[in-house]
Amino acid sequence: MKLRTAVYVGIFASIVSIIAYTLFFGVSVSDIIAVGPAAFLLASIVSIARLLVQGVRFYELSKGINSNASIKVSNTTVARMASEFTDLVVPSYAGGELVKIPWLVKKGFNLGQAILIAYLEVLFDVIIGGLISIIAALYLLTRGAYVPALILLMLSFLWIGFFTIVPWLVSRGKGAMPKPIVRIISLIVGAKRTESFASKLNEIAVQSSHAAGTFFKSSKGVIAKVLLLTIIMVVLAGMIFWIIALGSGLQIDLFASILGVYVSYTFGAIPLTPGGSGLSEGGLGLFTSSLYGGQLWASIVAWRIISYHVPLLVTGIALLYLSRKELSK
Repeated sequence: MKLRTAVYVGIFASIVSIIAYTLFFGVSVSDIIAVGPAAFLLASIVSIARLLVQGVRFYELSKGINSNASIKVSNTTVARMASEFTDLVVPSYAGGELVKIPWLVKKGFNLGQAILIAYLEVLFDVIIGGLISIIAALYLLTRGAYVPALILLMLSFLWIGFFTIVPWLVSRGKGAMPKPIVRIISLIVGAKRTESFASKLNEIAVQSSHAAGTFFKSSKGVIAKVLLLTIIMVVLAGMIFWIIALGSGLQIDLFASILGVYVSYTFGAIPLTPGGSGLSEGGLGLFTSSLYGGQLWASIVAWRIISYHVPLLVTGIALLYLSRKELSK
């Protein structure tokens, strides 16, 4: 019941936020509706298709880490969609691991493998998304938008640097709990419990390091598939705003739309608001205004509804289904 309530609250909050967008950005409902039902429907289909591709990518990664795991594309896709709900309702899109990791462990993965799969998903997104954001920043520099370009470059390198240094630390045996932290925890919960926790943490780090080494050495085909699926996700993400913008009468090419959407993702990853609310819209508005010299808030709000609120509804249903069919067993 608590889970169902959380889903309902999340969906309700998303509806309230739409109203807040219209008030804050000075966009009327008629402005949003003017995008047209065909554009809304097509963009919604693309948004859901992106969720499905993301689920397939999760399956490929999981089978690449543990080929003996008893999982299917269908149930893995549902699990990934369910985890996306928690990503969407917490700051910095970092909550899906609370669903993905327990589900993977229940399917026979050890904890280190499960953590690695969740991490690799983020890593592929951060590296590809970061590179796209860097291209967008360079484009902004050519348009004379120096301050936003430098901020975007800083954020892009920050996200890429943070998520790529982790495997390097683990591979060098630095994944263990730092000694100063061990001493502090020992004072709070006692040396015996701290030693047990640190030992478990080291064991998980070893499991993840071993799984990562095996994966990157012997799973080049899987890596190629995951890269291809990630690129498809990139194109689909850009298509959502592209379709909405065309429906609004804005002549924008798909490449520029992809750049704008990934600028929004980079700003939205700052852990300040649930699902990057406000930050994502601001990032996209910043990029589009540098291209067209105007604030395209009607298109941006419509894009937000399709790219965020439609997936929120779909993934909320998936989370309810997963909790009833699998996590409750």
